[in-house]
Amino acid sequence: MNTLFKIILIVLFFNNFLASQTTSSYDTNKQYSQTELLTDFDLVVKYVNAVHPAPNRFTSEEELKNVETEIRNQITDGLTDMEFHSLVRKYVKEIRCGHTVVFPSNDFYKLVSSTDWMIPFYFEILDDELFIKKNLTENEAIKVGTQVCEINNVSVSEIIQEMKAIQELDGFTLSRENSKIRKLFNTYYLFIYGIPKEFELEFCEEQDGMKTVIVAPYQSKKTSNTPPKNDDRIIHSAKNLKLYLHPENSDLAVLDLDAFERKAFKKNHKAIFSALESRNIEHLVIDLRGNGGGYFPNGNHFLRYLISEEISMDFSKRKNKIDKSPQLRIPFYIRMTETLLGVKPDADKNDPNRNYKFPIKPKSKNFFEGQLYVLTDGNSFSMSSFVSAKLNKYTDAIFIGEETGGTEFGSNAILSYSLNLPNTKIRLNLPHFYLNHDVETKEEGRGILPDYEIKYTLEELLAGKDKEMETVIMLIKEGKGK
Repeated sequence: MNTLFKIILIVLFFNNFLASQTTSSYDTNKQYSQTELLTDFDLVVKYVNAVHPAPNRFTSEEELKNVETEIRNQITDGLTDMEFHSLVRKYVKEIRCGHTVVFPSNDFYKLVSSTDWMIPFYFEILDDELFIKKNLTENEAIKVGTQVCEINNVSVSEIIQEMKAIQELDGFTLSRENSKIRKLFNTYYLFIYGIPKEFELEFCEEQDGMKTVIVAPYQSKKTSNTPPKNDDRIIHSAKNLKLYLHPENSDLAVLDLDAFERKAFKKNHKAIFSALESRNIEHLVIDLRGNGGGYFPNGNHFLRYLISEEISMDFSKRKNKIDKSPQLRIPFYIRMTETLLGVKPDADKNDPNRNYKFPIKPKSKNFFEGQLYVLTDGNSFSMSSFVSAKLNKYTDAIFIGEETGGTEFGSNAILSYSLNLPNTKIRLNLPHFYLNHDVETKEEGRGILPDYEIKYTLEELLAGKDKEMETVIMLIKEGKGK
């Protein structure tokens, strides 16, 4: 048996080794026929409307059909997969669901991972104007704060409008679009314009005798978000999570949550809230800026330490039958989860959808009873919007920052299917459930609006100021609550 096991390991090793040595045959200039592209687009339309829990919540069936017709008229012979990718994104955007996302093929990403592709700058965007935030070149004459007006002879205003046209959104949230483009400017430029041999940037004003600069593509490098171990203010840290004491106020703790992770979340929550209890912390900041969501049991469990009454997590799906297709992939764990959910009684038999309700009961030990401050921005999305909506309804938490990128009343999430198009190999993430936040909203389709809206000047952004935290300190000093 041991010999057989060793043989299997050797075979797997060489199989993986050979696979790693295989070079991608992906051709960025490959053109597709109209027939091939329409075959792919037909699948997009079919399964977006069949799998999605509410494709017409914000866009009527007639309006979406009109968009479909417009896109079909633009599908012609000779388009590349990335040109088609942009058209599919424009169609999907009209559903106004931030979880319905279009991705290039896996071969595209393999090519990008081994290629210098990005503009060697990080940018700040303010009022649709583009400024250099960080210079990754060796040319020190290019200063931070320099405004860029053109890239490769295309105006910045046109570039940003093209990016907005392919940016998926939740409902009618206003902050999500700008936040995502600011964060993913280089990625969206790649999607729309490809990988040029060089980038020519034209500045709006002459900088040290320079009006234009030509730079070579740059390879993005991953950075770690692990907090420094020598910082004695840190109480507890884990992946995408850090709890620390504020340097100006020993009664104020800050919980920086970058995502709701799947691993060891109960253990982390216990450590966090027992530490707050033992230190008699009176003020807690929950920093959800940049938190795109994550594992929903994590968010539910987190709320048990913060909301003093029993609440619930409510979600649903349509009862329609979905045609099977080799292009529609449903991972095994999703099929098993749906099977297990089917055992649970329908929470609302009068509703045409299949409804589920799961209770969220408060913790009796280490429950936090102090003042909450929640920091949000346009990248606070999915589970962080669910958590924000519940805290906004059931606690006296003070919200500071920007409108959340996820809507206040609900989102399309929980479990998702994957659609892989047969010709272009473009992929779509298709949510299958609707998560109802069960809150009353003044305006359907908007995110959680802050009690204190924060806006920045360019100088403040470039200086790295944190006006949200400054507002928290001000509120504590002035003794202001909600």
